[in-house]
Amino acid sequence: MVLRRSVKADLALSRKTKNEPGEQMELLMPDKDVQAWEYAVLVTNSAYALEVFGQLYRDRADCENGFDELKNQWGWGGFTTQDIERCQTSARAVALVYNGWSWYCRAARPGARMEAITSRALLLAGVGRAVRHAGQTTLHLTPMHAAVDKLAALITHIRAALGHVRSVAEQLPKANRWKAFVDYVVAKITRPLPPWSPPDPLGLVG
Repeated sequence: MVLRRSVKADLALSRKTKNEPGEQMELLMPDKDVQAWEYAVLVTNSAYALEVFGQLYRDRADCENGFDELKNQWGWGGFTTQDIERCQTSARAVALVYNGWSWYCRAARPGARMEAITSRALLLAGVGRAVRHAGQTTLHLTPMHAAVDKLAALITHIRAALGHVRSVAEQLPKANRWKAFVDYVVAKITRPLPPWSPPDPLGLVG
């Protein structure tokens, strides 16, 4: 099967004809009436419905992105030594940081996954100031990123997630607080199921 989707990014096109020596390349900028497409060819013997393969292919790519980020963005493949214990300690530390940052980003944007190469530059571009008063600590953030409106919405979602944990699990052990945070984010990601009703026994008689 052949899948196609529209290209949303700006493109610069050039003519396929070979330029003469010293001749400047001619660039063709598509106007508003031109639509560019990108294609993907899939080969499968699965029995799923034809319309679901596009999403299955994208989901598989999302799974691979996690391993790609661990190696290239978080340095999981960049530390090697003959001491196996040091390698294991380094790999576990990277995995913990990656896991924590991934949940933090899903709290910021439950509807879509954020890649490390863009999310770190976006969510870490700010100045924080902690204020302690009456036994409570308040963190004030001043965004320094150009996309301040987008960043403010992400921080609002994070604040709601942490506020939920604070309200329901403040007196619980730290492990239970983490579970409350993860449960909150998962509930935001997944779609609620319709109310369950038992089957009609009369309808099952045939």
